[in-house]
Amino acid sequence: MPPKRKRQQDKPRPSSSVRDEELHSDESDNEDQIAGADGMGNRASSSNQNGDGIEEDDFFETPDEKRVRLAKQYLSDLGVGTESTDAVAEKLQRDADLHARKVQYNLGQEMRFGEVRFLKGHLYAPTSVCVSYDESVAFTGGKDCAIIRWDIETGKKTIFPGKRKDFDCGGHFESVQGVALCEDAHLLLSGGNDKVVRLWDTRMCGAKCVDTLKGHTGAITSVCMEPGPDNQLLTASMDKTLKVWSLGMRSYLDTLYGHTSGVNCMDVLQKDRPLTGGDDKTCRMWKVSAETHLLFGANTGPVDSVTVMNAQLFAAGSQDGSISLMSLASRKPLCIEPTPHEGHGVSALACVRYSDALFSGSCNGQIKAWQSAKAEGEKRGKGRLIAGDIAQLKGCVNAMCVSRSGRFLAVAVGKEPKNGRWMNLKEAKNGLAFIPLQHSQAGQLS
Repeated sequence: MPPKRKRQQDKPRPSSSVRDEELHSDESDNEDQIAGADGMGNRASSSNQNGDGIEEDDFFETPDEKRVRLAKQYLSDLGVGTESTDAVAEKLQRDADLHARKVQYNLGQEMRFGEVRFLKGHLYAPTSVCVSYDESVAFTGGKDCAIIRWDIETGKKTIFPGKRKDFDCGGHFESVQGVALCEDAHLLLSGGNDKVVRLWDTRMCGAKCVDTLKGHTGAITSVCMEPGPDNQLLTASMDKTLKVWSLGMRSYLDTLYGHTSGVNCMDVLQKDRPLTGGDDKTCRMWKVSAETHLLFGANTGPVDSVTVMNAQLFAAGSQDGSISLMSLASRKPLCIEPTPHEGHGVSALACVRYSDALFSGSCNGQIKAWQSAKAEGEKRGKGRLIAGDIAQLKGCVNAMCVSRSGRFLAVAVGKEPKNGRWMNLKEAKNGLAFIPLQHSQAGQLS
């Protein structure tokens, strides 16, 4: 048997008197150090910061103290004590309405188009467009598999790589159908006929994509960022599904089923509530968290474009050339405009959010402004669309986007339609058009 190990004896602990002496000596040393720091004018308490540069008052602040501090800061920003009570009350009411999204801007009647500015770009027709939050740059994706970054002020272009049937090009190898921005993460998102979602770093213009998300079995027709801090991406596809992705984890989250044919378009205004339209002639308003949706099936043709105007109203454009104005409170359209573009299909829709201003575009190059209003007389409780100003472009209007502040309308214009090649306008040019919007709230919306 192996010899037993001897148990180590515990070291004798110092007596209480020795420990007291050590504590007293440490305290005296600390007092001397603090006194020395005071004498040099570098006392730690005067700096009020810890080693990481964080103020101690903020570091040890309780939730109640933080709420009080933020409330005082907010009141100071409102001008309490320096402005009249009525002015402060008006600011408070406006902020509350904006937060609750109860503001409805009446801009449709006064909406006018300014002089069109056109920038030539893609080799083949552009199919999608998005504008940055600060309205300094725009991005377009096209049938040439490329994505272009446009400097709105100078018109300078930067091309992200993409080449048809080149699987090692670092970008799309089929037509790009949708683009969207996630500015919190400095990412541009794109999807197309190659069934892949690609992530691009907006700080590395012209570089290859930094990541890909795979899962769709059909062409991706639309890409949208969900509002909110979660950085969730929504994609629609010809495989009849919507998919939800997490950009933080770079992973797939969920799949939503409902459409019986391919999904052609998508728009989202509020978190958890995307709107889609498809070849099954229906629009569907989804509730992502509950995996349910509302069905609106009164369209007379496949839906090629949708736009959400506010929490209750949205519009849909069909291939048969009609525009339907719909409400979440009714399964039937509030009104249908049968031939807004002389029989041509409605290929693009856009709106000024939380207003009555709506824009439609078609393959004849025509862009119309509309005002959504309540019907009068016997059709009380219904709605109507009142035609406004018209802008004429050379080419097919494939996508539109209104800038955040409502200053301009960005339009992707091409020689061919977005979803086919049944017409080719030789006199047209592929590129991006900017149309100034003239109204009372231009540059003031948020």
